[in-house]
Amino acid sequence: MFSLIGCLKVIFCLALVTRAFAMPECGVCANPGSMMRAASSSPAPVLGEKKILYIRVNFPDDASEPITSAAAQSLMQQVDAFYRTHSYGQCWMESTVTSLLQLPSPKSAYFITNSATGRIDWHSYQILADARTVSRAAGYDPSQYDVEMIRLNGPLVQSWGNIGFSGAWMFSSHPATTVHEIGHNLGLYHGNAWNGDLNGAGENSEYGDRFDTMGNPYYYDLAGFNSVHKELLGWIGLAQEGRVTSSGVYRLYAHDTNQLTAGRTYALRIRKDNEKDYWIEKRQSFDLSEDMELSGVLVYWDEWSRSNGGTHLLDPSVAPGFALPMGASFADTAANVRVIPLRQAADRSYADVAVIFGSSALTMFPGMLHFSGVPDTTYAIESSTDLQHWSEWQQVSSATGDILLPIDNASTASFFRVR
Repeated sequence: MFSLIGCLKVIFCLALVTRAFAMPECGVCANPGSMMRAASSSPAPVLGEKKILYIRVNFPDDASEPITSAAAQSLMQQVDAFYRTHSYGQCWMESTVTSLLQLPSPKSAYFITNSATGRIDWHSYQILADARTVSRAAGYDPSQYDVEMIRLNGPLVQSWGNIGFSGAWMFSSHPATTVHEIGHNLGLYHGNAWNGDLNGAGENSEYGDRFDTMGNPYYYDLAGFNSVHKELLGWIGLAQEGRVTSSGVYRLYAHDTNQLTAGRTYALRIRKDNEKDYWIEKRQSFDLSEDMELSGVLVYWDEWSRSNGGTHLLDPSVAPGFALPMGASFADTAANVRVIPLRQAADRSYADVAVIFGSSALTMFPGMLHFSGVPDTTYAIESSTDLQHWSEWQQVSSATGDILLPIDNASTASFFRVR
């Protein structure tokens, strides 16, 4: 079972993600009541087999079956396939589906509607405790499982999951919702987006990540998890991360692949400030789908004080919520860094990404080098292919000091700077 570490905090975790273009339903609904969540300070590596007890329950006053045994078995096979694929075979789910069990109290005792406000107060942990009791009586020992999921019918549209330890309340049989709530049990918060600038003026958009199952993806099975979440779960290790501290051109491989290849980099990490890093990642499956309008790289922040425990997908370009396209420049003046995805493989399996520290006059081919200097002063223009090794390309001067230099020779290097 997962350990309970750190402090208690209330987490509102819902997910009703469907296959295409649907936002999670938050409704006006459930008062979480006793839904206290405990969150571990950081997820432990999630490797090997995880045993799931899928508990199907009904009530003395509602004997309807929330999901058939066959449908539940099929659902959990899809969940297993998802985790095997997106963990590169490092994590898989072995599920036990219970017979249909009856909780000891009527549904009306667990879900209480306030007649004045219409709000629903529900006793989630009493449901969990009672589900464990009836499971043991039926021959299923919850203590032998890593995750307990209770599938029940109720007056709610949300499903809920504890953060970092077992226990999920499922009001949906959709595989995306099931994968999402297991992700919470494994220690993940939501995949969010940041609506605002890069230096603090903005707000958290819960579920705003369209490319992560912990957010609100268009296609959950293609989305999987972002690179930050994969690192937290132990599926991408330090050997696959490129911690960038100097200017250069870096080859970044798509991490939505069947397996990782030794020696390849699947995430670029760049320090933003004392709270967080930039994570630059490449996707291949989404690039090949109709959903990626501009092919490029995705830019993230990891958890920080305003991300509600989750990650932040950034909008660094002209396409809200989509990629930073090839050739577009993303600049953070406070962190003194620029990121430019230069080119990518024909099958979008990798991209070459320039990371530039500092504020010197610099452009990439093709284009125009423009800077204002001192009148009648000669400047040396240097060129480079990797931003680390430079050679003189041309000397220029002007009577006014204003230099406007076309860069149109295909035999020249990709980058230019003024010396």
